Parts: sequence; C-alpha cells; structure tokens
Amino acid sequence: MGVIYLVRHGQAANYSSSPDSPLTGTGQRQADTVAAELTRRGLGGVRVLHGGMKRQRQTAEAIALALGSASQQDDRWDEYDYKEIVGNARMRRLASVSTVKSLAKGNTQAILEDGLAQWASTDSSGEYAESYTRFQQRVLAAMADATTLDGDTVVATSAGVIGMIVADLWSGDVSNWLTAQRVVINSSITSLVNGKRGVSLLAFNDHTHLIGDGGNRDLVTYR
Repeated sequence: MGVIYLVRHGQAANYSSSPDSPLTGTGQRQADTVAAELTRRGLGGVRVLHGGMKRQRQTAEAIALALGSASQQDDRWDEYDYKEIVGNARMRRLASVSTVKSLAKGNTQAILEDGLAQWASTDSSGEYAESYTRFQQRVLAAMADATTLDGDTVVATSAGVIGMIVADLWSGDVSNWLTAQRVVINSSITSLVNGKRGVSLLAFNDHTHLIGDGGNRDLVTYR
C-alpha cells in the first residue's frame, strides 16, 4: 500500500501572457514550505514526479532537495493550456453577456471559469490543440501508472490535474471537476492511498502547513 501526494505548484508569475511562467518569490517560499512539511511527515527519499512546466519543475526541485530524492519529469502531469482556453476566439464569440462584461473589467477568474466550462462541455477536439477529453485521458493515465509504483510518490502538478483526479473519484462529472480545480491552493497537498480496493482520497487541498503563527495566511494563494 502506497500513498500518492499530489502537490499543487507554488504561485507562478502572471501566466495569462505566458502559460509556462516560473514561480514568484511567494511561490518559492510556498514550495520550500511544502517541502519542509513533506520532510516532517517522514518522506525522505521517496519518488518525486512533476510535469514539464517551469512552476511544476521548480516546486518538485524544492521538494526533491528537501527529501534527498531525484525528481523525474512526466509531461502527462502538465496543466491544461490556460492561454488557449481563455483566448480562444470561438469561446469569446459564444461567451455570455456576463463574461463579456468580465472581459471588459479584466476579471480573469470569471473569464477562465467561462472558458473552462465551454471547453469541457462541447466536443472541442477540432477547436483546441488538446480537447478536454484528451486532457482527462492523459491525466488519468498518469495517475493509473503512478498507482502501479511501489511505495509512496510525490507529484508536483497543477490545480486542473488534481481536480481531475479528485473528480474521477467523485464520479467523473464535469461539474465536480470545475468545483474541485477552482479551490486548489498553491502548494497544498492532496493525499490518496492506493490499496487493495483501489485508490481512496485521504485528504483534499490540505494547506495547514501554509498558515503561519497567529493564523498568518500570507502564503495562502489561489493564483
């Protein structure tokens, strides 16, 4: 029986202009903090995986350094293409009036929410480089492979990926995915145990390690 720890990367620089942005100063502090928490849990020497994005790799490197492990890249743990989904011309033409108003106000979260819903609710295979279905398939394939590995595994990945895995355990409904991925905090830990009866969720979005003395929440971020 092994535990798979899905860690969301630390806060990244504004990736509305570049989807492969590095960690911010706060993001690096978050990565170092979650690395210290995993060390405290006695995970020294465990396997560390990460996607190919800079923010995922930098988070994994901080964790691997703290645990005395070597990190391994697997691009299947990459996030969806934020820039394409938000900027897709078809999505904007189909956007609701409220989203058009959000575009005018620069409300990035509302724009993203509408874009993700559109991407996930239509047969978009011809409209995007990667459809929602293909994204789902590669993420779940990466997770399935992780469950075949001996011992514990730490994976530095992103909110959409973590949300997809959790939603699959909740029945795989798109609305569950949208809800789960929306609330995943930077450098939070989602823990799943891989036992004889399959994968079970132990903890979702655990971020108590990010809350400082006196309840300081400076390291608790969503974007």
